[in-house]
Amino acid sequence: TGLYLLISMLLGGVMTALFAQLNRIPHLTDTVAKEGLSTWIFLIIAALSAILTSLWGRSLRRSALLHRVQLVIEEQGRRIELPALCDSGNLLKDPLSGRAVIPTEQRRLSGIVPAPILRAATQDRVTEAVSELPTELQARVRLVIARGATGEKLLLAWQPSRLYRKDSHGMHEVQGLIAPIRLEQQRDIAALVPSEWVP
Repeated sequence: TGLYLLISMLLGGVMTALFAQLNRIPHLTDTVAKEGLSTWIFLIIAALSAILTSLWGRSLRRSALLHRVQLVIEEQGRRIELPALCDSGNLLKDPLSGRAVIPTEQRRLSGIVPAPILRAATQDRVTEAVSELPTELQARVRLVIARGATGEKLLLAWQPSRLYRKDSHGMHEVQGLIAPIRLEQQRDIAALVPSEWVP
């Protein structure tokens, strides 16, 4: 419903702008003033607005695709590559090291993140779950407070052996922590990296 309303408002705005421009044509303005807006003029304006809206939508989609990268995670000789979106809203940082925290789809991490860490990340009481981890695993996790529209949440963030950003410019090592979460609404995106990673 929200999407329908936004599209309707956008189409209406484009149609209004086109009609205002057409009103500058003297003969057409006189005709409209005497006879009202004819059907063919309305159809032309509607068709033009639909074309302009479609072109604008495609340009936005291309712009969004430019901000997609691949996130490469290495751990103990294993490597996975995940599609990631550079998200300007991701301002999560580890307060101790200042490293970026990357929310990542937990179901895509089962082959690379140690299983005890993945289990701890899904627990409601994350602090207690972390305290039960083996000492060598505790040393590689941080607890980070994430603040959002729904309030605050404590996230478990894990430090992989190596982390890379892969894009059209090549593959570059980056510093960051992986926070296993559920990205329910991101079907084709497995991670949200900070916008500062955009080359």
